[in-house]
Amino acid sequence: MQQEEQKKVVTYTALQNQQHKKIYSLETSTSLKILRSIQKRSTFANVCEDNLSNLNKVIDRKQMDIYVKEKPNNSRTGQNFLQLMISHLQNRIQVLQEPLQDDSSEDWQPDEQNEDDNSQ
Repeated sequence: MQQEEQKKVVTYTALQNQQHKKIYSLETSTSLKILRSIQKRSTFANVCEDNLSNLNKVIDRKQMDIYVKEKPNNSRTGQNFLQLMISHLQNRIQVLQEPLQDDSSEDWQPDEQNEDDNSQ
């Protein structure tokens, strides 16, 4: 079972790396297109529209959807982790706020006698 899960994770990582390479390639080509458009004085809108259409063609969303459908248990683990972190942070905040609530520094008044003694 663990080997199957590891295989899915490795497959997902490989697919993710493949997508990153495609996107990097598109970003590089888009940067070059923008530089050329500046030299030719054409509009950025044409370059951006072309880039979006290329991006939608290159990215394969089916593989990602299949992966998400195959691993529904991770969402529960993620939710449990987030709930644990939230409760941990709430406890830390409460611990930090307790000394502030007990502090009665608002009632503090400077000692007038000491100030008078120092000025003389």
